[in-house]
Amino acid sequence: MDFCLTEEQAMFQTMVRDFATNVVKPEAAKIDEEGKFPAEIFKKAAELGIFGISIDEKYGGSGMDYLSMTLCCEELSRACAGLGTIFLANLSLACYPIYKFGNEEQKKKYVTPIATGEKICCFVLTEPGSCSDAASCETTATRDGDDYIINGDKIFITNGAEASIAVVFATEDKSKGAKG
Repeated sequence: MDFCLTEEQAMFQTMVRDFATNVVKPEAAKIDEEGKFPAEIFKKAAELGIFGISIDEKYGGSGMDYLSMTLCCEELSRACAGLGTIFLANLSLACYPIYKFGNEEQKKKYVTPIATGEKICCFVLTEPGSCSDAASCETTATRDGDDYIINGDKIFITNGAEASIAVVFATEDKSKGAKG
């Protein structure tokens, strides 16, 4: 088994490393000190196409593999851990469930604008008292026609203040435990 990066992966890693070194790193201390979402850097990163790395081109992504996504996160985090977290929460935690399990209409409506960087997504799991254990989720989702009514409390929502799309974990049928 060959454990070396492909030429495409190595080129991509170099591109992201250059971006992280030249654009992100000079602003990293300011990002941490101010605790604000780095909107300008996010916009520049979106122009590079990194927010849809592992998403099919059909939905505005690059169609690359998950190792490339990991390399991107590593390079961004090397310059600014916060930006690495924003990236990973946006693509892997929040966008991926829609990409993997959503229907075609949902993918076009939500995945494409996330993959292109047009919209930011958040991953809403953590609850007071249950940490990030999805099986202990107390938030409920009750069907109301074509919609759901969500009731519960969530905390520590990465990208929450900036997101226009949210993937919310909730229990529909508590009698089924983790499968409900």
